[in-house]
This record gives sequence, structure tokens and C-alpha cells, in this order.
Amino acid sequence: MAQTMWKVFGIPENITESAIIWKEQLIELSRRKKGRPKFLEIMEDVTVEYFFDAIEEVHVFDLHLPESYGLEDLEFLRDFIVKTIKSSDEPVISLFDEPQRYTVVISSEEEEDHYRGMRKR
Repeated sequence: MAQTMWKVFGIPENITESAIIWKEQLIELSRRKKGRPKFLEIMEDVTVEYFFDAIEEVHVFDLHLPESYGLEDLEFLRDFIVKTIKSSDEPVISLFDEPQRYTVVISSEEEEDHYRGMRKR
């Protein structure tokens, strides 16, 4: 049987599905964590994107929340994610079962669309 190339939290996947599987597995791993209800509430509003930074050779999970979330919510989310990842027996992302470098970026700022602003003038 051929070895699966990419895995997220030990789940074989197509690299294009990394963001979806990462979010689902993080939710699954959080089952017995204190603060889970708040985590689940925030995760309903989170958009997760995945990309690979080829220059730094690091996998990036980019979490974006609506601007209505404040710094306290972002800090809670950061701490909860760190605690949840540490409790996993599997690497966050691996290639042929070799753990890969990764980072998680969390923000709630809206990017300014300069093009849209120029079109309104």
C-alpha cells in the first residue's frame, strides 16, 4: 500500500484540503478542553486559509475573524489553539510522516481594498 504523502494531524489529505482538515481536527481535538464552548463559537466565524511560504519553507494556517472580535478574543483563540495542538500526538502537518514547519496567523483586521476605493472616485 502506498504511503500517503501529506497528513494534517495524522489525517491523510490532498494538500489543497489542508485548511478544512486542520479546522475540523482542531475542533475534534478540543473535545475535553476547558473553554471549548467559546472556542466553538469563535470557530463558527473563522475563515481558515492554507498556503505554503516557499521562501521560508513553512506551512501557514491563516485564521481571519470578523472585526467585531477584539484582542481578548484573539488571545483566547491563540492560547486555546496552542494548548490543543500540544495535546495532539500527531504533527500538525507532515510530509511522508516527517513533521513540517508551520505557523498559525490570527487576525481580525479587514484589508483595505485600494482598487475598490479608486473605482469610487
